[in-house]
Amino acid sequence: MNLVEALLKADEKKVTEIPTEKMEIKRLSKLVGGPFIIEVGGVSNKRVSEITDACTVTKRHGKTETNTYQVNMMLMVEGIKTKFGDKELLKKYGCATVKELYEKIFNVGETTLIVQKISDLSGVNKEEQEEEIEAVKN
Repeated sequence: MNLVEALLKADEKKVTEIPTEKMEIKRLSKLVGGPFIIEVGGVSNKRVSEITDACTVTKRHGKTETNTYQVNMMLMVEGIKTKFGDKELLKKYGCATVKELYEKIFNVGETTLIVQKISDLSGVNKEEQEEEIEAVKN
């Protein structure tokens, strides 16, 4: 069976599904008095590209610069599947957007872990990709 035949026989939903996982933010679990578990998921190729483009500016002499902080915040907005857009919640924390809320409630370490999990679920795990490439080479 060739690859085209294999894809034709495969379940399209399973092949194109973007995975999700739950993760606990332990510091916030302690502060709220119960499990603070969020669901995160991968972000599509197209959306990652759009986010990166939106956070990249062209400087003098054609040199480009990407604002990594803004990329991370936008990846969190796209990748956190738990809904935090409640108007009362945003008002309580003095935020106009979910992005502003994330900036307030998650510290730098938590942000790093969340973005890493979103990246992994999006298929951006370099170590896994390198292992797969090596397996194909051998």
